[in-house]
Amino acid sequence: YRENMKAISKRYKDQPNTATEKGIFWIEYVLRHKSAENLVSPARDMPFYKTSNLDVLLVSAVGLFCVYNFTMLILTIILFACGYGRNTRKAKIE
Repeated sequence: YRENMKAISKRYKDQPNTATEKGIFWIEYVLRHKSAENLVSPARDMPFYKTSNLDVLLVSAVGLFCVYNFTMLILTIILFACGYGRNTRKAKIE
């Protein structure tokens, strides 16, 4: 495990610039272009339910619910047509 972490660390540190140089570059970039608007995440303008994928989750849940109910309906119709669960004995007449 330790050897693997050393290899990962070595690959991560194998970069052309140091952290300070990167920081200076981005500060100069913002000063040169007077803004960093193109670097802002588009998620900042999205509503909470979209960034959390709640809309996708809701559609998936409704879809699964519909598939389940449709399957149960079909199975009920098939079992009813086959006579499953019906009392096939005739009642005794007294």
